Amino acid sequence: MGQDKHGLKTWRNNEQLPPSVPVELFISLEHEHRKKRAEELIAALDGYRAAYDRALRESGVRAAERAYDEVTDRRDELLEEMMSMKPTMLNGVKVVASTIVQRCWYGQILPESTEGDKEICALLSHLTGVEMKRAA
Repeated sequence: MGQDKHGLKTWRNNEQLPPSVPVELFISLEHEHRKKRAEELIAALDGYRAAYDRALRESGVRAAERAYDEVTDRRDELLEEMMSMKPTMLNGVKVVASTIVQRCWYGQILPESTEGDKEICALLSHLTGVEMKRAA
């Protein structure tokens, strides 16, 4: 049983079904109208997938996603390198705090429920200048 490029299993004929699956749940060839409708639906799905893939390719979305992945991979490498350094001055500590906020919390400081978490969030907020979000 194969998978198409969308990650869906193909059930185009009963030879692809596992032996334990009741074939009648997926394929009904007894009624010509059902068979025709099933073929129409499969053709429509195939047409949709082809149009979707073409739209992604022609719009440049896939190229943009690849470029984004390259940039974020490089950013993560730089952040790893920054986190491995041991700061010796306050500005270095601020850089580490900013790195934590950007890498772990996507630029937001959201205090959790424990007092310790709230205090750590307050410290990071003071070091980075990023305002701590208040609980709603």
